[in-house]
Amino acid sequence: MSELGQRTVLSRTRVSRVVDELATAGLAERQPDQADGRSSFAALTPRGKQGLRRAWPVYRQAIRRHLGARLTSQQCRELAALLGQAIATVEIDPPTTTGR
Repeated sequence: MSELGQRTVLSRTRVSRVVDELATAGLAERQPDQADGRSSFAALTPRGKQGLRRAWPVYRQAIRRHLGARLTSQQCRELAALLGQAIATVEIDPPTTTGR
């Protein structure tokens, strides 16, 4: 939860509340951190992943409309390269727990 808070620039308490709301809706679940029993990881459920896939076209269109339409093709390529560099070392997949 702490790492998620840092990545989203939200307090750990706020992240915890959001994860609780997502869990109540069946979109996420808490997975215990095997290395540190005091903390847990947030993971999307299959239903949450499906919802994210359904929402992506809406976000993609908004990005194109509000950002892409205001940049030249060269600027879009430069931005893509910069974002690629920024995420090159970011762990994309959440850690998995044993027994799953």
